[in-house]
Amino acid sequence: MKAPESDDDGNQDGSDRSDEDLKYLYHRKELHDFVLRDPVMRIVKLKLKRIADPKDPVTAQAAVTNKLDAATVLVRLLKEGGMIPDP
Repeated sequence: MKAPESDDDGNQDGSDRSDEDLKYLYHRKELHDFVLRDPVMRIVKLKLKRIADPKDPVTAQAAVTNKLDAATVLVRLLKEGGMIPDP
């Protein structure tokens, strides 16, 4: 039996977070874990920048065969996505 003042909004744990907020936090955590685990990302030493509102999706780049070009494209995509390389 429910208390009269409680309303069923679908949140079983009583949090005020929406599904979109939870999805954003989950993906943010997965990205952070990837940056910490991946050896290439650890070498580049990226620092996640806090973003209030996510930017538009990043643009897809053509496949490159040169490793230097691939690294340049990766850094450009990360900057476009809101991450900044740590000097």
